[in-house]
Amino acid sequence: DGADLVEPGAGADQVDFSEDTQSRDTLAFQGDALGEAADIIYGFLQGLGGDVIDLTQLLDSLGDILPLVATSNVPDGLVDGCVVRVVSEEITGAGDLVRELSAGGLLDPINISGGQSSVFVVADSQDAGVAQDLYPASSTGQTYDATHLAQFRGDYLDIDNWTSDNFAVVAPEVVA
Repeated sequence: DGADLVEPGAGADQVDFSEDTQSRDTLAFQGDALGEAADIIYGFLQGLGGDVIDLTQLLDSLGDILPLVATSNVPDGLVDGCVVRVVSEEITGAGDLVRELSAGGLLDPINISGGQSSVFVVADSQDAGVAQDLYPASSTGQTYDATHLAQFRGDYLDIDNWTSDNFAVVAPEVVA
């Protein structure tokens, strides 16, 4: 119990944030662990005052937490640095996300500038208790790349409950 900082290592880790007394915990992915294997996260509290995913290793800066996107109604837009929440039964892995972001894919109207990144949270429905997958995605300007970083599991998870409180990018300290 208490405000924990968890930094999963390389490989598929299991992290459980369940606590008797809720405190604000932080999940921080380190550069050497990115892309190794997806971590499984339990007990993550979404919403205002909830737990935090530190995206410092994934994004230069944090943009908006965008409104929920259903693949049946995808808006046109540039999503550099944003957290994009998507409901889709078609995206079950990083390769699926790349395919759907590419020309002709279900998410084709969404764009990431060359050299930029975004983070996608994907669930196959808006029902509570459905697993949600975290994918950092980047663009070269020609092609997309994505990594399945983590899967969040829990009876109370809901794709609608993510807020800006749940994501952070920590600016590096400037030494003068």
